[in-house]
Amino acid sequence: MSDHRSIDLSAAAVDRVKVKRTIGVFTGLALNIGMMVGSGIFITPKAVIMNTGSPGTATTALSHHALSFVSTMSVW
Repeated sequence: MSDHRSIDLSAAAVDRVKVKRTIGVFTGLALNIGMMVGSGIFITPKAVIMNTGSPGTATTALSHHALSFVSTMSVW
């Protein structure tokens, strides 16, 4: 048998639930870093391709930097 429970979505029931909206230091820092990385990840490949001249060299450079980043973060 399945247990069917009803959910009260009336205005009175919704008004009882209050969520405190705060952003702490860690959350703010994570949001800031995420926005920087998120915007930079789309700009960087274009700049690398423009400066290297060929897709193979650009792929090699991006792979090298990704490996360097991962190895640095694994030590930290």
